[in-house]
Amino acid sequence: MKFHNVRIAFSVDYWDGPLDGVCHANEHFYWFSAYEASYGIWIKGEIEYFWMPRIFLAYSMSFGEYQRRWQDHREFEKAKKNLDTLAQWYQTKREYPKYTDRLPVGWFTDEEIIKYSDVMLSRNG
Repeated sequence: MKFHNVRIAFSVDYWDGPLDGVCHANEHFYWFSAYEASYGIWIKGEIEYFWMPRIFLAYSMSFGEYQRRWQDHREFEKAKKNLDTLAQWYQTKREYPKYTDRLPVGWFTDEEIIKYSDVMLSRNG
């Protein structure tokens, strides 16, 4: 099912845009992961970009998984205020469930993202 009006709650991986993280769509929270990204082609010594929307797959999360991802995000936001704390945060091994081993429940492109938000929504629909 194609999702519309998707809000990115936060991302845990980012490269010129979000790659993985938690999103909100259809009154639910989902783990999202980039499936395909836009790309560039090298032509005559210059990069000529052919823009293609990034495609994301969305995966169901249990309420406990959702709560743990938010806790991780809050810890990161707190740690990034201090370089030593941030270095320790990155050295701590964090294991995420293999959401991408699950069947996706939906998909969207970066064109469907209506707002990036770090505001925690109150429930997992």
